[in-house]
Amino acid sequence: MDMLVISLNFRSKMSLWLLKECYAHPLLIGALSDSPLIFVDVGAAVGVEDPWCDLISDRKLTKVVAFEPHPDNFQKIKREPNGDYHQIAIGEKDDSLPFYLDGTESSLTNRTGNCEHQMVSVRSLQSLRHDGTIPSLDVIKTDAECHDFEAMMSAGHFLADETLAIQCEFGFDTVGEPAFREYDAVLSPKGFKLFGLSTQRGALGEIMGGNFLYVRDIFSLLDDVADPQHLRVKALKLFAISISLSNLNYAYVIARALGEQGILSPDESSELVRLSTSGRYMPDAYQSSPLRNRIAAALGNLAHLVVGQDWRAVSSLEANRLHNYSLLVRKGRADTHLYEYYYNEVKQSHTHSKSAL
Repeated sequence: MDMLVISLNFRSKMSLWLLKECYAHPLLIGALSDSPLIFVDVGAAVGVEDPWCDLISDRKLTKVVAFEPHPDNFQKIKREPNGDYHQIAIGEKDDSLPFYLDGTESSLTNRTGNCEHQMVSVRSLQSLRHDGTIPSLDVIKTDAECHDFEAMMSAGHFLADETLAIQCEFGFDTVGEPAFREYDAVLSPKGFKLFGLSTQRGALGEIMGGNFLYVRDIFSLLDDVADPQHLRVKALKLFAISISLSNLNYAYVIARALGEQGILSPDESSELVRLSTSGRYMPDAYQSSPLRNRIAAALGNLAHLVVGQDWRAVSSLEANRLHNYSLLVRKGRADTHLYEYYYNEVKQSHTHSKSAL
C-alpha cells in the first residue's frame, strides 16, 4: 500500500512539470508579475478543486479570491497561501438576504422549506471588481446551489471584457438549476467555446445536469481587445490556462495566433510554440493506429460488463468531472502536422462563427 501511495503521489507531481516551465518563462513572468492571473472561487466551501489546483500553484503569478457565506464552511476552507477569503454570498446586486443553512447545499433559496437561516451580505462580482476586492475576473468558478447563473451574470460587462474561463453548474431537467441553454446563449456570442462538460444522470440514463467549462476563443480575443499591451497580457494568461488544463493543442494555437497577429515577435511566438510542443498527449501518439476504434469499443464494452446496469452514470473517466488530462501528458514531441491541423480548424471555426452572426 505504501508503494502504491508513493507511486500515485509521484504521478500527480508529474502533472506540474510543464506548467512550472510555463510560469518560469520570462514572457509569462513579465506579463503576470504586475497583473497576476486571478481565480475567482464562488462557493469555496471545499477549497480550490481540480482542474484548477495546478493553475494557482505559482504564489507570485497567480491569486485566489474566494467567497463562501456559510459560517462553518468558511472556517473549514482549505486556504491557499496566495488567497483572499471573504464570508459573503455572490448575487445579482449588493444586498443583505437570508441564507438557508443546509451543509454544502446551503443556498440563498429555501429548497427544503424547513432550513435554519441567517442574514448574509450579498455582493455582485461587478461591484467587487469595481472596489478592487477582485483585481481581475480571469477565471470564474461557481458552486452557488441554484444561483450559479445569477452569480455569473453579476460580473456584468467584465464577463466579456476580462473573463477567460468559466465553470458553472447547470441543469437540463432539474428544478431550480439554471438551464444549460441559458448559459450558452450568453457565453457563445461573447466568444467562449465549450471545452468541458460533466454530467449527472437520472434513473433512465438521461442527462439531468452537471458542470461545464467554457474557455475564451483566442481569435475572438484578438478581435475584441484593441490595446496591444492589454491583449498581450490576457492572451498569455489564456496560454497558461491551456497549459494548466493540459490542452497543449490549444496552447499551440494561441502561440501561433499571437505571432501571426504581431502581438508577439517571431522569436517570442516560437518560444511558446516550443513550450507547448514539449509535452505529448499520449493518445495522439496512436492517432493513426488501425486498431484504435476496436480498442476503444472493447474498453467501453468491458466497462459496461464490469459496472452493470448503471454504467452510463459511472463509466466515464475523471475527465467527465472536469479534471484535466495531466497524467496522459509526457515529455516528447508530437506530430507537428497534427498541431497545424488544430490551428487551421480553430481559425476556420472562428471565421465561420463570425459570418454566421
